[in-house]
Formats: sequence, structure tokens, C-alpha cells
Amino acid sequence: MSMESAEKKVLELIAEHLGISSSDVRPEFYFKADLGADNLDVMEILMALEEEFQRDIDDDCADNIEKVQDAIDFFSSASN
Repeated sequence: MSMESAEKKVLELIAEHLGISSSDVRPEFYFKADLGADNLDVMEILMALEEEFQRDIDDDCADNIEKVQDAIDFFSSASN
């Protein structure tokens, strides 16, 4: 999967989970500060991404995913 495809999937999944348009989700946005996600939202988003990309995130790595771009980077590297 290309970086662009991974990015599109991540943005769509985040938007779907938060009930917003994918055009309202930007890579530079923080899950909590910019998108209004709480800890449970972030955990559920990461779990959904794990399922979508069939790749597990260890707890230490998950703690470092604060921005949408962090998730894009993690899951696009998984597809290479």
C-alpha cells in the first residue's frame, strides 16, 4: 500500500470514528487538542487501525501517537 493510500485510509477511519467529515481531519492535527478525541476515542481509533492494517501497536508506541501524522507514519511503514 502506498503512503497516499495509507494516509487516505487513516483519515477516513478517524473521521468515521469521530463522526466528522474526512476533509475535517488533517495530518498535522492532534487527536485530543484539534479533533476533540478523548483517551477512549484514541484507543478505539488505534484498535480499528490495527485491525484495518493487520498490525499490532505496542503500548509504548501507542503512547507516542498523538497526531494524525504519527498514525499515518506508523501504518504506512507497516505496509511497505
